[in-house]
Amino acid sequence: MSEEKFIIDTNCFLEPYKNYLPFEVAPGFYKAFKEVLKQPNVFVLDKVIKEIKHYDDELFQWLKQIDLNVIKTDDAILENYGLVLNKLEESGFFKDESLAMWTDENKADPFLISAAYINNLTVITQEVPVKNLNKKNPMKKEPKIPNACSLMNVKFENLRYFFIKMKVKF
Repeated sequence: MSEEKFIIDTNCFLEPYKNYLPFEVAPGFYKAFKEVLKQPNVFVLDKVIKEIKHYDDELFQWLKQIDLNVIKTDDAILENYGLVLNKLEESGFFKDESLAMWTDENKADPFLISAAYINNLTVITQEVPVKNLNKKNPMKKEPKIPNACSLMNVKFENLRYFFIKMKVKF
């Protein structure tokens, strides 16, 4: 097992489930994923669970049966959530409408980054960074987790990296 500590983004659950690994096709994937999610160095933010709960589907039913290490959004995370938004705004890489997409308290992404920053966790996400962000052509769409992580000096990786580090086999 890796000594690195991880926090898992919502899309690491939704993307495989909705796009290419439904339960009936990949039971081995979900069995292995379930076991690795129980490890003491793997965390899930309460807001991520809430995003998945919104769908109230087979994925949520599977997830709620796992004894997860849940990080609750507390005062420290809320305080650093403001720091995340400030860093994005100060960078000049995002238009106001882009930043506004992360001001919804139900949007897990900025809180996920805040929790990772406070707890020295690697964010596991399937998002990829937008290349060549700059002040001359700021982003109009929703900020991407990897770009925000970079601004906050938070390490981010994808599921492939996570499964290799955690020695997951399925």
